[in-house]
Amino acid sequence: MTLELGRAALVLVDMQADYLDVSNLEPARARAINRASALLETCREAQLPIVHVHTEVAPDGRDAMPHRRAQPKCVAGTPGAGTPIELEPRPHEHRTTKQFYSPFGNPEFASWLIHHRIDTVIVAGAYTHACVRQTAIDCYERGLRVVVVPEACATNRPEHAAESLAWMSERFVTLASIAELASELPNAANSVAPSAVERALASAVAAQSTWAARPLDERIAFLASWRTVINEHRDAIAEAIVRDVRKPIRFARDEVRRALAHIDSAIDSCAPALREPEIIAPGIEAHRAPLGTVGLIMPWNNPIALPVGNIAPALLCGNAVVLKPSPFAPQSTAALIAALRDAGLPEGVVMLAPADVPASRALTRHPDIRAIAFTGSIPAGRDIARTCAERLVPLRAELGGNNAAIIWGVDDATALYRALVHNGFGFAGQRCTAIRRVIVPRAEQSSILAGLKSALADLAVGAPEDEDTVCGPLVSEAAAQRVRVELSAATARGVRVEQLSTHPNEGRWIPPTIAVAGDPLDPLVQRETFGPVLVIQTADSIDEAIELANGVEQGLLISVCSDDRSIVDRVTAAASVGIVQSGAASVPVHPDAPFGGWKASGFGGAEHGRWDVDFYTRLQARYLL
Repeated sequence: MTLELGRAALVLVDMQADYLDVSNLEPARARAINRASALLETCREAQLPIVHVHTEVAPDGRDAMPHRRAQPKCVAGTPGAGTPIELEPRPHEHRTTKQFYSPFGNPEFASWLIHHRIDTVIVAGAYTHACVRQTAIDCYERGLRVVVVPEACATNRPEHAAESLAWMSERFVTLASIAELASELPNAANSVAPSAVERALASAVAAQSTWAARPLDERIAFLASWRTVINEHRDAIAEAIVRDVRKPIRFARDEVRRALAHIDSAIDSCAPALREPEIIAPGIEAHRAPLGTVGLIMPWNNPIALPVGNIAPALLCGNAVVLKPSPFAPQSTAALIAALRDAGLPEGVVMLAPADVPASRALTRHPDIRAIAFTGSIPAGRDIARTCAERLVPLRAELGGNNAAIIWGVDDATALYRALVHNGFGFAGQRCTAIRRVIVPRAEQSSILAGLKSALADLAVGAPEDEDTVCGPLVSEAAAQRVRVELSAATARGVRVEQLSTHPNEGRWIPPTIAVAGDPLDPLVQRETFGPVLVIQTADSIDEAIELANGVEQGLLISVCSDDRSIVDRVTAAASVGIVQSGAASVPVHPDAPFGGWKASGFGGAEHGRWDVDFYTRLQARYLL
């Protein structure tokens, strides 16, 4: 079977609770979800553009289809509008809404198809006889090739569904199974990007043994030279960060300072563990050996400090490196590679992979990669963890944070509020260590909210090139739109949302926003928004405050702000996070201190300082009796 897929996209329609939680669904709910998930993973594997089409009706039901206004389905903010966790859109996948049968009722859907130059749509979802059918018809009307996957569709009218599939297949639809699609779709392992990964890896593997054979002092000397080059070009590198990711210049300069500190830390903290074997007993020694060639998959929000913080200890330990940078940071990456070259790094020891998802997947699967260091989202981290587990190679993953500050018993909080808004809204909240939730005594909610608003009045919101700017734009319009969707959905659920700046809410810009959420399970509380949003939660006791702070899947950081040392000690002892700090200023990440999240925020051990040696080497016991 030849499907002639061309430039294809998956359109997954209405896989929502109100349509799935019906007694007469065929196939039954669990099977329907399982099949749709299999199709989704097949298309993800092939790197297809994916759009999730969801029905969304206003809370009062006024825009529901007329025949459903008495009992509207998929009301915004209700469980019925939700998606099973197996089918949740990933951050890079598009989500669009509709009110009636066809997504073309929302102009955004057609724009998305045009933007991605789609000529073939793969359609599945619920219900086969209704929204799936109408989506297919409207795609055909607009000149698109249409493939429907019946096994990944569900219906509560099986006879009508069968008639619809037969009618469409006689006219304009190709019916295909998931297996047939899998055989026709391009596979990530055979795409163009992984061939570039192969070339990068071949060079790194060829160079690694020679690099590892160099005396430790020569590797230290190289790192010192690299530090000198970065320091000489620190202003230009900071400006590249601003151009790439729109980080305010004050934070970009700080990032370069942190990169330099990571090199110093590698030399000072890691080298001693490499210099001599550890003597266990007479004739029994523990030696550290390099892993070989390691893969670094790095994010956009720290395009210099995080790669440097991994490259420095990896090289010091004798490894070669293949770096997969963010596509948002081309100039920063170019500056980083130029600094390595100018410092005299031998050819092949650090190689660059394409800045795309296929390269990440090829890197994690390649048999010559001996370990992966990854910083990014929880879903992507889980995917990488599965692959590394199958290959039995080490993974160190930093997966973000949904960090809370507990304010409890502070007499003069003026400086505290100022620090808190700088922490939460600096770089538009696009830092894994940013405070996202503020937990306060219920009786003090109004006064603390007023204090935060007052501090916000002095927050410098503006162009990232401006020396005074604290809160600038988001990295992209897509990132800003994602935050807008989150805030709009929260408002529909009844969450009080206030945008507290005169800066326009458009393009990449989201004004600093404070939300007051009463439900600890509200998505705005549970998810890492990664934007300029502070969520206020209230508690009746310090024990409840600690429970709320710990009550998310992430576990990177908790801040405790109190004049009472016993409260600070209680929070510190009970915090299920990798970092606890007193005060609300941005955590001063020390290059020699362990950095790593608990729970879903981290996997595989802490970063930085002497802990890097544990990841970038393996131990060998020698019995030389």
